[in-house]
Amino acid sequence: MTIELKNYTLLSEAEQLQLLAIRNSKGVRESSKDTAIIEVGNHLQWVEKLKSDDHKLYYAVIVDSILVGGINVVGINSSETPLWGLFFTCTIQPLISSLVTYAFLDRMFNTHYIDILNSEVNILNINAYRFSLNFGLTVYNQLSDSSGEYHMMCISKDDWNKNKDSSFPKMIGKRVSKIEFTFSDLKTMEQR
Repeated sequence: MTIELKNYTLLSEAEQLQLLAIRNSKGVRESSKDTAIIEVGNHLQWVEKLKSDDHKLYYAVIVDSILVGGINVVGINSSETPLWGLFFTCTIQPLISSLVTYAFLDRMFNTHYIDILNSEVNILNINAYRFSLNFGLTVYNQLSDSSGEYHMMCISKDDWNKNKDSSFPKMIGKRVSKIEFTFSDLKTMEQR
């Protein structure tokens, strides 16, 4: 198995359309804070702007050459506490989403040197809430706005590095180390 996290700005137009179709699917939109369908032109313009935005990292998740979702962090290199999120096709295997999350969190904390990551989890999305708890996130507040009610969750770098040796993250970490896992970043590609 191979898993690639590919920066949105490196995706072909065909890959962008595949990613947008997943993002616009009913299941993903119902779990998202922004439930609106995103138009193709708006999406492509937004991706173009990402090329010069140092505060956001968006990755498409590609498993064995098949695009299956996305994972991101916003608010890096700024005064904001970074906020991360993810989405996958409705048919994604839980192991895949766990492998991607483990590798992503570890990279954010130990390569990008982020100290704290926040997440907003829809209070009705029990699976996402439990998933986040499995990775050591804790609830610190509740948010209610026009798009719904959310658990405000967070994890610090110190807690991540302690928790990744606990039962669930440790098992996932062992699996991550046994597969071909790559991050394709704009800066990495420019250096080649």
